[in-house]
Amino acid sequence: MSTEPSRTATMVLAALAGSAENALFAAQVRAAAGLDNTRFETTLADLEKQGRIVVTHHSAPDRHLAGDWRTVGLVHTGASPARAAEAARRYFDRWLRQFLQHHRCT
Repeated sequence: MSTEPSRTATMVLAALAGSAENALFAAQVRAAAGLDNTRFETTLADLEKQGRIVVTHHSAPDRHLAGDWRTVGLVHTGASPARAAEAARRYFDRWLRQFLQHHRCT
């Protein structure tokens, strides 16, 4: 495994770096990078092994919602992966608060 980021890794890292919190839902990263699911999952796994990103897993906030609830946080050079994990958790929590404020099950 090379330490030089691949083109796909560069696209994933750029998507995260371009977000206000350096964290996004995995689906948002995938869409921003324009990758098919297989390449995206491989790239995520590689970047996580390299310590460049942290992927956090969350449960669906509502039983009617199916989907990929993972968030991805960018690990800055020299920073602790725990900071990226916290950014990813904060991103999900902020989204969840907004969702719960407006969502009503019928």
